[in-house]
Amino acid sequence: MELKEYPIEEWQTLAKTYPTKALIYVAEQLRHEQATLLEGARNRQVGQAWSPEQWDER
Repeated sequence: MELKEYPIEEWQTLAKTYPTKALIYVAEQLRHEQATLLEGARNRQVGQAWSPEQWDER
């Protein structure tokens, strides 16, 4: 599954107030962090599937 990219920069230009801009900025940072963690978890899962010596650890 591929994560869809949203036009955050466009949302930031449309935001009128500082609190709205700050919220959009923080939401983008959180989205990026979660995408990174999700990708890492997927990579670990694939690595464990191909690593028989780790099968007994789970």
